[in-house]
Amino acid sequence: MGSSMMSFLRRFLAFTALFILVCAPALHADDAAEAKRRFTEGTKALEAGRYREAALHFEAASRLRPHPFASFTAATTWDKAEDPARAADNFSRAVDLPGLSPKDLKVAKERLASLEESLGTASISGPSSVTVQFEGSTETNPPAKLHSTPGIHTLLIVRGDKVERRDVILKVGKTVEVDVSQESAAPPPTASAPAPTASTTATAPPTEPSSEPPSKGPSTRKLVGYGMAGLGVVSAGVAVALGFKTLSARDSYVANPTRDGYDSATSDRMWTNVAWGGALVLGGVGAALIFWPEGKKEDKDSGEEKASIRLAPAPGGIQIGGTF
Repeated sequence: MGSSMMSFLRRFLAFTALFILVCAPALHADDAAEAKRRFTEGTKALEAGRYREAALHFEAASRLRPHPFASFTAATTWDKAEDPARAADNFSRAVDLPGLSPKDLKVAKERLASLEESLGTASISGPSSVTVQFEGSTETNPPAKLHSTPGIHTLLIVRGDKVERRDVILKVGKTVEVDVSQESAAPPPTASAPAPTASTTATAPPTEPSSEPPSKGPSTRKLVGYGMAGLGVVSAGVAVALGFKTLSARDSYVANPTRDGYDSATSDRMWTNVAWGGALVLGGVGAALIFWPEGKKEDKDSGEEKASIRLAPAPGGIQIGGTF
């Protein structure tokens, strides 16, 4: 790539970094405000005796702004809601987070040990960017401990836009180690190709060499550009679909505020943003690879306009333009 292409990429990366620096504090502030609101709602539900609803609020507050007391409160409330597995999950989280008072830490450790005597425990290890949960249970990030009744349970492992399902066997009072650092290997194919027969192995007669020179197709760089541009279009389509799904999930959550509804709306919103970002990056880089001139020497004195690409912010997104 020429110096102009490198300058374009540097400006693009600088703009992206500036966008993250400007928006990140606002996102953290929103998380703190939402965590406070969920904890307040949980306190009201707890006072009214709606233990499951209260526990979902406390658990959501702890995920938005990790704090040992929020996890400890969620655990004790799940205990009152008679859900020992989720109580054990949150007691374990409260013990692992620093800052819990000595009195509450002692209570959490003793109650966790008591609950684990009748449950199976999965000790999850792996990168913190991965999200794990047993179906219908607590969502968390490694390293963590998840609990459930003895038997075979499906562990959901989310890596970016990929969801892996892995069966985990839990035994009462026992802990099984589960490493989610890498995806499980795909099962080998069972069908094998048929053996060649005499009729299929016959040698074809030689063909006459063509006298026409081979046609010159698109360069490798342009092929890559077409591929990236196509992926950008697909990503944009996915973003539009996810946008409608996010609006639907948000409306459902407003009509019936539950933990599952909140998690669904939050997850849909995140993947919508990821899809739009992917569409922008793939489309922009693909267009640059397609239209950037290849190996042409420009005459400085000819007065011809050089190819250029411009990146500028626009309402609702980023505008890419250029001359070729």
